Amino acid sequence: MVDGLQRNVDLEHGLFSIEIALGVKTSETNSVNISYYLQVAVLTSGAQTSIIPRNIMINSFKPYVASTKAPIKYLDGVTIQSCVFDLSNDDFNYFKDVPISHMSVTDPVAGSNFDFYVNSKIIANQAACILKLVKSN
Repeated sequence: MVDGLQRNVDLEHGLFSIEIALGVKTSETNSVNISYYLQVAVLTSGAQTSIIPRNIMINSFKPYVASTKAPIKYLDGVTIQSCVFDLSNDDFNYFKDVPISHMSVTDPVAGSNFDFYVNSKIIANQAACILKLVKSN
């Protein structure tokens, strides 16, 4: 499930959008071993400057560094840059239990940063859905 966290309202100069998806993956050798991840994507078009979301900061004090950078995708004039962040069980529970109200996306290589406020229920809803899926299997 992908949810938009931030989108510019002035589309005259192009699109700037940040989207996230919490996910769960199983081990190739043991389906009982699961791990969690967060994927952050930045979508841009037109004159908007793209940010590769290599680092994120949650609620101004919880930093994460991407474990994987996905290949750049192009779709109908939109550039999609995304990274995956591996989450421990404690990290996943943080996303489930603590309201996320502020997020910062940073590309230290390019020196770019974007801060924004988040609807705190979006990430918690994704975590709740994933837990239902995991418990049902």
